[in-house]
Amino acid sequence: MKVRLIDHSEAEACNNFYNELYGKSRTIDQWKWEFTDNPHKPKIIPFVVVDDDKVVGTQACIPTKMVDAEGVYLTAKSEETLLDPAYRGKQLFGKMYEQLFKYCEDHGFQSIWGFTPATKAFTRLGFNAAYMTSQVIFPLSHRALPTLLSHEDAKEAKGLKYYIYWIGGLIAAILANIKHWSYIAAVKSQSSVDVRILDSAPIDAAEVTNRFIKRYGGKTIYRDQEYIQWRLFNNPYVEVKFAALYEKDKLTGWIAFTLADDGLMTIVDVFHAPYEGSVLSAKNAVVILHSYIINLARKAGIAAIRGWHVNSHPFALCVLDSIKSLGFYHVKKGHSTVIYITDAGKSRQTDLSFNDWYITRLYTEGPTG
Repeated sequence: MKVRLIDHSEAEACNNFYNELYGKSRTIDQWKWEFTDNPHKPKIIPFVVVDDDKVVGTQACIPTKMVDAEGVYLTAKSEETLLDPAYRGKQLFGKMYEQLFKYCEDHGFQSIWGFTPATKAFTRLGFNAAYMTSQVIFPLSHRALPTLLSHEDAKEAKGLKYYIYWIGGLIAAILANIKHWSYIAAVKSQSSVDVRILDSAPIDAAEVTNRFIKRYGGKTIYRDQEYIQWRLFNNPYVEVKFAALYEKDKLTGWIAFTLADDGLMTIVDVFHAPYEGSVLSAKNAVVILHSYIINLARKAGIAAIRGWHVNSHPFALCVLDSIKSLGFYHVKKGHSTVIYITDAGKSRQTDLSFNDWYITRLYTEGPTG
């Protein structure tokens, strides 16, 4: 058996291995979007374990530019960690990561990070796992709980259990909607503010991102026009809507979301950074953006809206506080965040716990937005 980088001719074999292992139907174009069409360089072609030229394991990363007060730097999102069950117990997981660690060191990646339920496997390799993702949920109808449970891979509720979920969803939706209507009624309209659905990435996205870091500090994905166009507008898995917030015709933020056929809206990203002279508070900006999608979801017959909350970054706390006022519920259930700091990244003032990162579902692989 060998652990090595693939060549381009083996892309189909890697994608087929994934589909067979998980019972999925990912296309080769979706695979290429994720691993070879990413605008951030260098490209990371997946490492594989091959046994007589048969792919029996894969490990890859998605190059991701981050930004903090020191500037823009390169990180790698761990992805495609797969191993044929027949080959477990042979230390192949560690051997794949040995190769990946070396590749990232050689190419200047300052950290490798991701989200996983298999925490122990990663901490044994030297990853730090100090935070958990959690959910924020706005139920809109009695279908909210059954819909959300199906997305958590729970067994389909039938009989009495279904009606318990039905009633629970109805009560939660009534309370959330009452809270939303009463809160919005108390918020004065902002005549200088409007929300626009865009059909391509805004050219001034990087400017908003730089203002965000100056205002809130910490670290976040570098949301420039090129990245947003690739990650959101060119996403081959699902159509992502991008609602941009303008104050006096100047871009100050956005909310990106998806509308699934099965009745679930997913918030992919929410972002805001006022410009000098702006009068719109961060809380009101967050309220306006979330109210906009709540109203869209009602019209579309959506059962529930879901998003992420992860840590105590100042803007993350602002978002959580603001949307709880609107009627969102905070559900503390999710996966571990894991991060490995390379030697190239140790000179940077890097938080090993993810606490100073601003994280949304933008950090995920992309199939749900």
